[in-house]
Amino acid sequence: MSADMTKVQATAAITWEYYDTTSSTWKASTEDNRFKAEGSLVANNGIRVSPLFLRGLNSNEDGLKVRCNIAYETDAANNFFGATVTSGDMILKISSITSFVSSKLDPVKGDTIILTCIATGENAPSFTFTTSGKKTFDTTFFELVTGVQVSSDATTHTATYTTKAIGPNVIRDGQKIACEVDYGLAMGKATEEITVITYYDCNNAPFKSLNPADNGASVAATDNGDGSVTQTITCAADTDTARFELMTTTNSAASITCLKTTGKYEPQFLGRCKETNPFTGGKGSQNMNLKNSGTKACSSTDASAVGEFSPANMKLKLNSMTDTACGFKHRVPCLLSGECTLDTVKSGCTFDDATGVLSMNYFVNFVTPVWKFTERDALANKDDQVIKFWSCSESYSKRRRRDAENDFEDFESIEKRAVNGSDAEDSSTSDSTHFVAATTVGVCTVVLMTAFLTVLVLRMKQKRSEDLEAL
Repeated sequence: MSADMTKVQATAAITWEYYDTTSSTWKASTEDNRFKAEGSLVANNGIRVSPLFLRGLNSNEDGLKVRCNIAYETDAANNFFGATVTSGDMILKISSITSFVSSKLDPVKGDTIILTCIATGENAPSFTFTTSGKKTFDTTFFELVTGVQVSSDATTHTATYTTKAIGPNVIRDGQKIACEVDYGLAMGKATEEITVITYYDCNNAPFKSLNPADNGASVAATDNGDGSVTQTITCAADTDTARFELMTTTNSAASITCLKTTGKYEPQFLGRCKETNPFTGGKGSQNMNLKNSGTKACSSTDASAVGEFSPANMKLKLNSMTDTACGFKHRVPCLLSGECTLDTVKSGCTFDDATGVLSMNYFVNFVTPVWKFTERDALANKDDQVIKFWSCSESYSKRRRRDAENDFEDFESIEKRAVNGSDAEDSSTSDSTHFVAATTVGVCTVVLMTAFLTVLVLRMKQKRSEDLEAL
């Protein structure tokens, strides 16, 4: 005030300072050309004003501090001594998006995703969620669950948008989702983007196996924690009656893994548990050509197949375990060693009237099952000798002595011949078949003119008769 109490405006200069966080000091605004301070003005209400402008504002400058210094000049005429006054700190608050996140950045098909966008401002802005630069939210890979929900706490505003992944977009490297906040015409807009990649759900992906059902194998799934799932097959434990071995190929394995990026298992199939069962028995046969023989042993139609050569009696002698000359027992190794028993129901003989071939077939059951073909063959394959069914040690309903005498000569002659096609049992089959040469040996009567030879023949026949009577 002047001496006459008139209001006098003191001359003053206003300058601005900003706080430099790097050096932790206050610096004049003139050191940063982004600042522009207007000259001081005095409003009608007598208040002095000096605007400060800042261009090129960065989002990380939220919280920038500025202050002004008012230097009043001395006015001795009006008894004003002058002084410098510094204002309090003014803190810049930028309206912007401070956070935009998804509850899951790598959801799988079926997962629910909550998008959360946080912005600051004196007033709550308008929030919009869009995809891939469009003005809408794409429904190809996402399904709306809950629309935009906004809540405010002072100058902090939070918006949520809930959606559901309905398909994998990993094949297109995911999808950009944007949160846009609109502060109005005077304040402008702000936008933030995140990329959300949706993946295949391996927990529900089907898998295939080469293994047959119900063979005791088990399959276990392992969640690897990274969206992949591994399926592993384990074969059943070995038992006395079955052994299991895992078999794999180029497109199968003991473990296969589904990747969330493809939704498919690699390799394509689980392996196969091959089941191996032991051999509980064996079988074999011997064929004998009796086409030119007078007796068709074991024939069900020929009149000569009677007595000990009838089908029933042939079966008895072949299956005998006590006859010291006849039967399968003497030709089959495991029957000799007691490592198997003869199946007397299946074992026996047949005769083919058309071809004149006698087939003698045997079946044995092992006392202890074996696992290898070689073990089976060693036990069940007959030796290279002929299975005898004549000149037996036991009686099987005798025929007339003269007929039996001729039969024995025929069969004994066949026995002395070499065996044709007598092979060991093929390890890929279960049959052991031997064929005896089919040439008939007839009884040739030679008339000898000398008395010495005549007496010799008579004595041999007498001896044969005695043998037959003893049977």
